[in-house]
This record gives sequence, structure tokens and C-alpha cells, in this order.
Amino acid sequence: ADDQPPLRLAIEAQHRGQPYYRFATVGADSAAPLRDQWGNSPYLFHIDDLPTSELTDLRVGFDLMGAGEVWIDDVQVFDLYFRDNERDEMMKMIALADLHLGKGQISQCERMLEGYWARYLGEYVTDAFVAELAKTATPAPAAKPPVEPPPEAASLRDRMWNWVPKWR
Repeated sequence: ADDQPPLRLAIEAQHRGQPYYRFATVGADSAAPLRDQWGNSPYLFHIDDLPTSELTDLRVGFDLMGAGEVWIDDVQVFDLYFRDNERDEMMKMIALADLHLGKGQISQCERMLEGYWARYLGEYVTDAFVAELAKTATPAPAAKPPVEPPPEAASLRDRMWNWVPKWR
């Protein structure tokens, strides 16, 4: 921890025949100092402008930009990752939609479920991602009956209705 070599977390590719390179600096001269202990606080490198087409030769890299030694372990790459604040906002949206539903305010509930996040989830989130997310969710109290899964061809709106917690 006392010796902070400059390190870049990087992604490199070819986009339309041109080099594509994005990086985040950790270690020396950065807001993310390197730690000398393995732990559960990963370094997250979020890329918002990764091209979705015509991208080839994609590589994840670690560029040591000066003298030093860095050990790297447990590298993970996600095509979709929600930060804690984004997950919190989605949970608030679901809770608010359920509140509207409980009060019989169907149009307001529907408006919530047809908003930005619902459209985003419908376009980018797969059923496999939802199933994996459900594994990490807090289990419902045992007193509630189990919710039946939606049919295979259920729309996003129908699937989101099943995500809404029932407070009855």
C-alpha cells in the first residue's frame, strides 16, 4: 500500500478498423489507491460508450505505467452491470408501482412500468440475467405463498408485475 505503482485498467479493440482504447487509472496519482490486502472491494471500470457493432479483437488489459509490481486476481467482465444507486432506483420504482397498484391507481402503476427503466430492462436484460439476479435477492418471508413464474412468452411488463413485491 505504501508503494503505489501507476496502473491502468484498460480495454482495447478495433472499431471500424480504428484503434479503440479506454482506461481507468488506479494506484499512483489516482483517486483509487491500490490495496495490499485481497478483499471484497473490487475496482470497477465502467465503460459507457463501448460500440455495440463493428467491434473486433476486444481485449482486457492491465498496463503498468511505471516501476512496480501488481498482483491481479479474479478478473470479471460484465456486459451489463448496475451500480448500487441504479439498483436502488429500480427497487424504488417497483415499490412505487406496487403502491399505486395497491391503491387501485392502475394508470399510474402502468406509467411506472412503461417508463425508462422498464424499457431499458426490456431491451438489454435477458431472462438469464434476471434468474441470476434472483439468486442473490433477499428471500421473501416464509408466510407468503410462492409466486408462479410467468409463461415463457410473457412480455416485459408482465414479468415486471411479477417482480413487484406484494404487501398484502
